[in-house]
Amino acid sequence: MNGGCYSAEDYSAHIKQEPGLYEEVPESTNALSIAQILAYTPKELEAAAKAITKNATSLLANNSFDPANTLYITPGAIEERSWGTGEKRQAIQDVLESYLFYYYYENPSNTSEPTALLLDEAACQIQWCVEGEKTQEICRFAILCALQSLRGNTGSPASEKHQTPAKSSEKGHYPCRFADCGKVFGRSADCDRHEKMIHTDEGDRKSYYCDYKKCPRHTTPFYRQDHYRDHYRDQHFEDLLRRSVKPPKDWWVSRASALRRSWFRCNKCLVQRVDIATHGYSCPKCGHTCEQERQRRRRSIHEASFDPSDLS
Repeated sequence: MNGGCYSAEDYSAHIKQEPGLYEEVPESTNALSIAQILAYTPKELEAAAKAITKNATSLLANNSFDPANTLYITPGAIEERSWGTGEKRQAIQDVLESYLFYYYYENPSNTSEPTALLLDEAACQIQWCVEGEKTQEICRFAILCALQSLRGNTGSPASEKHQTPAKSSEKGHYPCRFADCGKVFGRSADCDRHEKMIHTDEGDRKSYYCDYKKCPRHTTPFYRQDHYRDHYRDQHFEDLLRRSVKPPKDWWVSRASALRRSWFRCNKCLVQRVDIATHGYSCPKCGHTCEQERQRRRRSIHEASFDPSDLS
């Protein structure tokens, strides 16, 4: 079980080894915030996961949750994250973790973060998608993993391993190099991201602005390129492929308007709209060549007899 990615067997093994884990912890009824998650002890996180799961069960029982009408953990996001695997439970956990990291790194001082709603939606979607006797236990553990992932990758000092001295040379410990911080990370990439997002002045961070002028993110930047790419793909329906993932056929149909354009967006640098008539399928900014599948789809869509269903 690495990097917060768990299989159904992992869940079953965990539940079998510690069947009374959640029953031993008092329930938490407070709405969670990012700050609370980072401050919670392991037992408090377990209690929070139990309370979130119980609340989702109640919402579903009372028909107060519509899986097709969500703000964050949407069916489209779940479908996209489960491409190639069909594992919706893991996809829901991945979407949840992405949002939690977003609100930590890009809005560290945001007091209106929708953390409680995110967790409620994720727990409801998991219980809606997962069938069987262990549905609630699986939901509890998935929510707990997401909370622990946030804590572990942001260097929360709540657990003992994060009390490691800043100069520790222990394998897998990367301490923040800024004085008086004391946070330690399990991966060098997470440590680098923390230093850039938390200890770098906003004016010195690399910023990514959406180039659609009517979009709210045209004036409010992204500070992570992966979130910037996801924005174009999920909000503006551009045909930006995920690495090593083959999208389903109907995905291309939903990208028909993007494929009709006379330009494509470079999937590497992202900031360049490449005019095909002028530059062909090579980005003049970074030299990256448009993926063969994207080229093929564009050529087919400009044929006179084109029908959007042909993309499937």
